[in-house]
Amino acid sequence: MLATVLAATIALSLPSDFDPDLNMRFKIRGGKHIHEVKDAANHARKLVENGAPEDIDLAVKVLEAVFKCQELDEEDPRRGNYWWVYENARVTDPNAADFVLSALVPLMIEHEDRLPEKSRQATRESIRLAVESVARRNVTQLYTNIAVKAFVNTILAGQLLEDEAFSAQGQEKFLSWMKLTDTNGIPAEYSSPTYYRVTIRALGDLARLA
Repeated sequence: MLATVLAATIALSLPSDFDPDLNMRFKIRGGKHIHEVKDAANHARKLVENGAPEDIDLAVKVLEAVFKCQELDEEDPRRGNYWWVYENARVTDPNAADFVLSALVPLMIEHEDRLPEKSRQATRESIRLAVESVARRNVTQLYTNIAVKAFVNTILAGQLLEDEAFSAQGQEKFLSWMKLTDTNGIPAEYSSPTYYRVTIRALGDLARLA
């Protein structure tokens, strides 16, 4: 039945900012093409959500592009994090893992069965390494949007991977953030429209998927 439904789905149109050489979307800054890894992860999520066979084929390629932008050196303290942009070829923004996980984890919880087995396993391993990098960073609970993304991603990744340690870490951070917010009466970043939107979306994923 699922295969029939997917076969009847019309594939998404390729966005005009898609680079077929890198299988990533781009932005133009200073006359140069910049490929943000989080945008690629979100594109993969949309492709898998739509679910047409052509979408899935492209999503696999986009996910592979994302994984190529993950630090895998076991000696690097940033292991598991992602490059913010492909052009940097290194981790420059420690927040990248939180943003990429916000796309990959819901994708897998909701539609993992749509991906081929090899891609499923690669995505699970990428998520595991990224969550470990988030735990090592351990941001202050005052950094509202990143702190919330961190515990939401960790709780949901623990659920996806059936990892009790991740689940416990995420729940502990969630309760800590709730306590801090109760004490202050408001989230620390309450006055920032940009960050508040990020926070609300993350909490929405937690309420919907946990």
